[in-house]
Amino acid sequence: VLIEVADDEALTPPQLAAVLATTLGERLRPNAYVELEPSDGVLDAVERLEARADALRRAQAARGVGFGVALAAGARGLVEAWASDMPWAELVRATSLDLGDLHRLLRRSTDLLRQVRAVPYVSEGAKSRARAALRAMERSPIGDKSLMGLN
Repeated sequence: VLIEVADDEALTPPQLAAVLATTLGERLRPNAYVELEPSDGVLDAVERLEARADALRRAQAARGVGFGVALAAGARGLVEAWASDMPWAELVRATSLDLGDLHRLLRRSTDLLRQVRAVPYVSEGAKSRARAALRAMERSPIGDKSLMGLN
């Protein structure tokens, strides 16, 4: 993901955050809704990842590897919107997720963005966009460690 997709200069920092969030494996409840759709750039990047994920699944199955490759679609629009500076109240209104689930999703996404700088062979452009996305996402209530925006 970080070598092939994140290196795409066309991906904006919010789009990179959304693509990386897809790899977290965050499955939303079956009855959950999210009104926010990811951008075409995110959809294109994830489509490229699907081919890689399929190849990896086949290779794992052939070698008896038992852990899966997760690309979860539900969180992309939320993460991209938050990284694009959508206000918290508006984000909360755009989904049926409870505050705790939404907070956990965004915190896990920021944690993943924070780890990009430590991955070998990642381009400086990808690291720079990951830092920019992290700065955009680490705002109240996600960055200030408040209790899920309840204050």
